[in-house]
Amino acid sequence: MKTILSVIITIAVFHNISAQNFSEIFTPKEYKKAFSNNTRTYSGKPGVDYFQNKSDYQILAEFIPELRTIKGHAIIQYSNNSPDTLKAIHFHIFQDLFKKGNKLDWDMGAIDLHDGVEISKIRIGEQEYFVGDSEVSRRNSLLNIRLKKNINPRTTCEIEIDWSFVIAEHTPVRMGKYGEDNFLVAYWYPKIVVYDDIIGWNTTGYSGMAEFYHDFGNYDVQLTIPSDFQVWATAGLQNPKDNYTDLIISRIEQAKMSDSVIHIITEKDRENNIITKTQHTKNTWKFKASNMPDFAFAVSQTYLWDGVRANNRTTNGVFVSAVYKSNSPDFPTVCKISKNAVEYFSNISPGISYPYSQLTAFNGNGGMEFPGMINDGDMENENATLYVTAHEIGHSYFPFMTGLNEQKYAWMDEGLISFIPRKFENQYSSTSNHNAFKSLIASYNSTAGTLHDIPPGFATEFIGNYTAYRFHAYTRSGTTFYLLDEYLGSEKFNNALQLFAKRWESKHPIPHDLFACFDEVANENLSWFWQKWIYTNGYADLSLDVYKEKFLKNGEVKISKLGELPVPIRLFAENQDGTIEIYTEQLSIWKDKNEMILHVKNPKNIKSLQLDYTLTPDAFPENNFVKF
Repeated sequence: MKTILSVIITIAVFHNISAQNFSEIFTPKEYKKAFSNNTRTYSGKPGVDYFQNKSDYQILAEFIPELRTIKGHAIIQYSNNSPDTLKAIHFHIFQDLFKKGNKLDWDMGAIDLHDGVEISKIRIGEQEYFVGDSEVSRRNSLLNIRLKKNINPRTTCEIEIDWSFVIAEHTPVRMGKYGEDNFLVAYWYPKIVVYDDIIGWNTTGYSGMAEFYHDFGNYDVQLTIPSDFQVWATAGLQNPKDNYTDLIISRIEQAKMSDSVIHIITEKDRENNIITKTQHTKNTWKFKASNMPDFAFAVSQTYLWDGVRANNRTTNGVFVSAVYKSNSPDFPTVCKISKNAVEYFSNISPGISYPYSQLTAFNGNGGMEFPGMINDGDMENENATLYVTAHEIGHSYFPFMTGLNEQKYAWMDEGLISFIPRKFENQYSSTSNHNAFKSLIASYNSTAGTLHDIPPGFATEFIGNYTAYRFHAYTRSGTTFYLLDEYLGSEKFNNALQLFAKRWESKHPIPHDLFACFDEVANENLSWFWQKWIYTNGYADLSLDVYKEKFLKNGEVKISKLGELPVPIRLFAENQDGTIEIYTEQLSIWKDKNEMILHVKNPKNIKSLQLDYTLTPDAFPENNFVKF
């Protein structure tokens, strides 16, 4: 009895300590309800009653490149693992982004707008539904169905749906047409909205800015396309012998085992037309993926293909590919860069094994991530290529591996993946003395304290302004993780992310789960840091005040924290001979004060003093300099 009582007391004390860690952090009512329902815990672990639903997709689709048209048929096994009876079901129809009259976060013009994705069949269980029925409505890229027969708790329901749409010709938004016959196809099938323990149905429509939130499931996909096109996808090809010539198959197998880049499809292969089997006018490509948050694919009739093996600490490694136009200025290096990025993330930072068996970098435009694929344009220089490639690959962990809700917490994935890839960029850049974090801090300093300075903790879905969205999701949050890594040290920082990934792989964490993991590894209540940098309206700003008599007497320098956000101190003291002494303090110095005194050595020999603002956030650096 004593032992049981002791365990109960220990659990209660730990619960109270964990809850206390959040007492200074803004905690929405939805989180508190989840804690009380035991679906979440204050310790950052899933609760005993945690649940998540699952959607398994079996898709037959045909892609007609000359018409830019996809026709699809899907059978979905939807598992309601929640304790709730579902009286409605909701689908994302992402390509209704181009539907006339739908809400958009920017003006895309009218040239690619259409009447919406055509839905020609809907069956849920034994009940059929039709667009136009009173039970069926469409708005903001959502298809909403009030069910004739409820989906009971912990049951599985079969759903059948047929659809078709035309890919935009002039306005690729994260996916689309690139050149005459190259396409990256994503957000292309009706996808069931996430039902979770925080708010139930996450019916945030897709209007262009805020990104995505996916359940995990299995995919069995068959794609039929003209036989002179190739297909790359989220998952491994199941029937290569039905589609590729023996020559290409042998190169694929060679690349999967090679530490050096193999040219799988070359310009000469294109000229000789020896890539795919063309005895039929169309080929069918079969793919299977397990426990994935989404499925994307790319097709091309002209792209080149490089492949290589990357080591992610697993037996077989990762099959890394780059597919690109022949005149791309930088993509001939992207296969090797992608290999290096996979190995860096797997073995150095964050030190988590890359979660997929393959990765394909597609030469499209901008930068966008999908499970097992990235869509990148040509960059202006080597450093930009390093960063954007690593950035999109890094999203394999956050949000995909850890199932993050980008519609509400974009800072969690974009912030981490605005920070960690800059470490990779620094390591692989050939530019002398290059420091990628200077651009991050410069970006922070330029927007901090303006009307666009929206804290990361605000729900992303409510931010429709592009400048505010970028600062909220990427810049301020990336700066947050940069400072935290510096404060804790990279070993603890990485260990916290490893703990977070272990606990929340293939699940749906909230910000407080991440906070708890960092607190646990740091062995410190970091509420003072999280509340300020994630939830507080404010900015970083240090000022330098020197009273000449005191300074000359004992080197006294007063440093004030004028802004709300804590940052480290880096004070450069330049001597008369040009040498520089650096005085530092960690950002925790500001936990209980807004002013502090530093003492500089040999004050009579000092030529100038300057607080750093190139690697230290500071919205108003004008007060950072004193010259004697």
